[in-house]
Amino acid sequence: MLRAVLRIADRVDAAWEDWAGAEERPGVPARPGVMARLGQHDERLADHEVRIAHVEGQLPDGGRS
Repeated sequence: MLRAVLRIADRVDAAWEDWAGAEERPGVPARPGVMARLGQHDERLADHEVRIAHVEGQLPDGGRS
């Protein structure tokens, strides 16, 4: 029974580390958490939207075909 509790605790700890991120430690790079990664995706999406709008503006029909 103790093994089962320890396995569950390990899984909960891993899930929390994925959510919150992990700081750098010797030999292991830092990993950003979920919210930091979502922020990065939002920035990339905004950049793609700007690029798409630029390309659409260069099309003869404004990209509406």
